[in-house]
Amino acid sequence: MDSKTQLPFGLWPSSISAGLCATFPEGPSSAISQPLSTGDAIYWLSARPAEGGRNAIMRWDFGGRPEEILAAPWDARTRVHEYGGGAYLPTAHGVVFSHYADNRLYILEEGSTPRPLTTIGPYRYADLTWDIARNRIICVREDTENTGTDNLGPRADIVAIGIGSGEIAILVSGWDFYSNPQVSPDATELCWLCWNHPDMPWDSTTLCRARFKPDGSLGDHQAEVSEGEQSRLQPRWSPSGDLYFLGDRDDWWNVYRWSRQSVAKQITTIKGEVGAPAWLLGDSHWRFVDEKTIVLIYTSAGYWHAARADALSGEIINVSAPHAYLESVVTADGRAFVTGGDEHGRSGLYEYADGKLALAIPAGDSTLENIIDTLSVAQPLTIKPNGDSAEDICHCWFYPPTNPNYSPLPGEKPPAIIEFHGGPTAASWSMLKLSRQFWTSRGFAVLDVNYRGSSGRGRKYRNRLYGSWGLVDVEDALAALRHAADLGLIDGKRAVITGASAGGFTTLAALTSSTAFAAGINIFGVSDLASLCAATHKFERYYVQRLIGDNSDAELQLRSPIEHIDRLSVPLLTLQGTEDKIVPPSQAHIIVAALQSRGLPCAYLEFAGEGHGFRNAETLSRVLEASLSFCAQVFNLPISENITPLEIENLHGQRAP
Repeated sequence: MDSKTQLPFGLWPSSISAGLCATFPEGPSSAISQPLSTGDAIYWLSARPAEGGRNAIMRWDFGGRPEEILAAPWDARTRVHEYGGGAYLPTAHGVVFSHYADNRLYILEEGSTPRPLTTIGPYRYADLTWDIARNRIICVREDTENTGTDNLGPRADIVAIGIGSGEIAILVSGWDFYSNPQVSPDATELCWLCWNHPDMPWDSTTLCRARFKPDGSLGDHQAEVSEGEQSRLQPRWSPSGDLYFLGDRDDWWNVYRWSRQSVAKQITTIKGEVGAPAWLLGDSHWRFVDEKTIVLIYTSAGYWHAARADALSGEIINVSAPHAYLESVVTADGRAFVTGGDEHGRSGLYEYADGKLALAIPAGDSTLENIIDTLSVAQPLTIKPNGDSAEDICHCWFYPPTNPNYSPLPGEKPPAIIEFHGGPTAASWSMLKLSRQFWTSRGFAVLDVNYRGSSGRGRKYRNRLYGSWGLVDVEDALAALRHAADLGLIDGKRAVITGASAGGFTTLAALTSSTAFAAGINIFGVSDLASLCAATHKFERYYVQRLIGDNSDAELQLRSPIEHIDRLSVPLLTLQGTEDKIVPPSQAHIIVAALQSRGLPCAYLEFAGEGHGFRNAETLSRVLEASLSFCAQVFNLPISENITPLEIENLHGQRAP
């Protein structure tokens, strides 16, 4: 006999509060990110939502508990390329890091407070590497006051910074962007990646190498040249000094080896992605364990694996079982570790050995033990919106409503949250994300859509969105909604579409081109493509034009949701940070003002100090509570939770529950 209490979907009381979601690290990206090693210890960054979203630096010496070595108010973050990454580096002298408040480099020596390595100035630093022979840091530097003759944004260089003197020398310049400087083991060579507009790093990059001169400058560089356009990522020197990198010449990011006297040779032939689009600096999907062995992580068919590869033959051995998500690899003293997370909240630093992943340092806490029966596990859905080719299939994760104490009314279908990742060249994975469980534990279904153009399924699939942004993704949104409703998984008439950044654009584009959705939640999404192109930062200066496929003002106008606001007839909640430099607040102001002028139902929350991606615990909590209040009012659900109600303008005079 069913002992559950019957309540309508959406009204189930839940122990997964907005506060819990805001403070619990949602996977390795926030709790344990960008791990690095000095051989005798592993370091990583750990986000602190309760401390304004700052990044602490953690250290673990393979025994006992990790210790925080960079305490508040220090914040190891950088804004190079606006998205940052590669903000710190442990060295024999101490840990060098970029402090977010002033963008200067500091060194943290044991037992001391951080001291500055660089002076105050218009500079940002990232992607640090150690030049042991010359006692200096080599890194990417942006000069925010020198925007060049094209006035597109900060000038980029690769520079060397003396640990003792603080003297700075420019080593490489002339390209629009740089990343991944790496000093060879014998300290005789430097390699790096570079690319120019209009390319993004997942379109085409150039791998260069050059020998150091006696004075520490570089001689003539040599560029790796192979047939066809290729995205080269994450170059690494082998212990003996051979140069390896990831390339997608065969459609998938695999490992290549490049010697000075020959064209690069593909080593691994995995039908899966070892790499991922380099939105952030400092990514690491593979490392050498020793001269003969590589450890790598790759995604295939929506799941992740860790594996070992022979550095010469490329033979793959000891492949792990499918995992929800794996993010970074770090090696130390012959051991391999991987950051990742599964569907049940077991996230953190895993040790990988003999084809198995064992959690060494958990990122969560015991709180999850109390809600394990409440967690909704993702179910894969495959949809064919238009055609049967591999590039014309949309992949989704469906999360059914789950609560051990409640069941729905007979015959009822759940309201649904249809969500989209950002990027748009990104992807969603099936690892536990408590903000999804916030909804499913209350009786909502969540459908997480990896529209065509998402990453993880090869270059051809990734490029499917080029020229079709605002078309293909919207087509997939509608197809996913119809498919889930036809299967009886959701109530198709009670579906809220939502997404952040590029996902916010898809949300607005879908709402202004169809009447299929009952409401929308726009999280710092793009509403006006022309104004975005005029105001966007250097890294993405030409990205929108490539996504649209036409540089004309007419096409940008045609695809902009703001130009079709007369077609939007359902309630919209918009959420925005005041310090967002990627999708500035003006994008939110435009859409909200248009809705207000037409008397349409809308609500707007702006969060002071937040950028592109909310980090503060108070903000994260308020976003979820406001979204719940919004959906409850739209669907007339009399929720009894003690949350601050959201005021929705023009919603027929309804009072917020």
